[in-house]
Order: sequence, then C-alpha cells, then structure tokens
Amino acid sequence: MWLVSGWNNLRYVLDAVEDAGFIQLNHVIWKYQFGVFTRRRFVTSHYHLLLLVKDEEDYTFNKPEHYPEDVWIIKRPYHHGEETAGNELPDELVERCIKTSSNQGDLVVDPVLGSGTTMRVCLKLNRRCLGIEINSQLEKRIKEKLKNLARICEEQQNNLRNDKRESGA
Repeated sequence: MWLVSGWNNLRYVLDAVEDAGFIQLNHVIWKYQFGVFTRRRFVTSHYHLLLLVKDEEDYTFNKPEHYPEDVWIIKRPYHHGEETAGNELPDELVERCIKTSSNQGDLVVDPVLGSGTTMRVCLKLNRRCLGIEINSQLEKRIKEKLKNLARICEEQQNNLRNDKRESGA
C-alpha cells in the first residue's frame, strides 16, 4: 500500500500506520518543482510516500531499475484554470507506484480517488481498479480523464494497425 503525506502530519500518519499493524518497507521522497512561497520558512516542495505492507514475507515489489533510489524528482502538474481535486498527483508518480507494487491484472484500490489519476493509470497499465470518492463534484473530472484515456488508447491501436499495414504484416 502506498500512502502520501505532507511533512506537517507525518508523525501522526506514522503512528497510525504502526497502530494499524502495517510495516513500512520504504519511505520515498517525491520532490517537485514548486511550492507555496513563504517569508519565514523554507518553501515546501516535496511529499512523503510510504510503501507499507501487512506481511513482510508476502508482497509484490517489482524493482523498477538496477539501483532504484528513494528520492523521485517528478514535475508536479500545474492546471491553470482547471477544476482539480486540489492535490492532483502526476501520472508518472502514480505509474511508478503501481508498477512497483502490483502486476498486470491485479486489483488496485484507491479509497480517496480524487480526480481519477489512479484509475486512469491502472487502466493504462492493465490493472483493475476500484476507486472511492465522496466528493461528487469530482465526478466530471474523473470522467474527463477516463474519456481522454479511451481516446489515447484508440489512437495507439490505430497507429499499430497502420504500422502493420505499412510493414506488410
């Protein structure tokens, strides 16, 4: 399970995780390119991603590269003028988490679906997804993301067909 947290609540999150019986496998820092300007503190431009399991002997970990480091520098999307869930995560970040901790065909559950990034990435990566979101105002954003994915997948299929025709296959 992946859990995303800012620094200001991290001590409470870590206590709750331990109380719930989870074991922390990794603590990844997601560094992004901007934060909120402050006059009397450093600008916060990172989040904490906790990789948690219930059973240290039985979990999925697909090592993403030969020497995977625990600081991920991934640009944060800026959606000027768009309605979002407020803390919309970039596809690249969610994709890295899903690829690392699940296999094709696995079920991924996102109990705070937000704008639907997890669902879109799961469909793209051939994972099943169950998303839960209590804010009904985000339904439109989720449907937009899934609609855009369907269009992208259709374009990819058409490109594959065209490539096969051109190659004579």
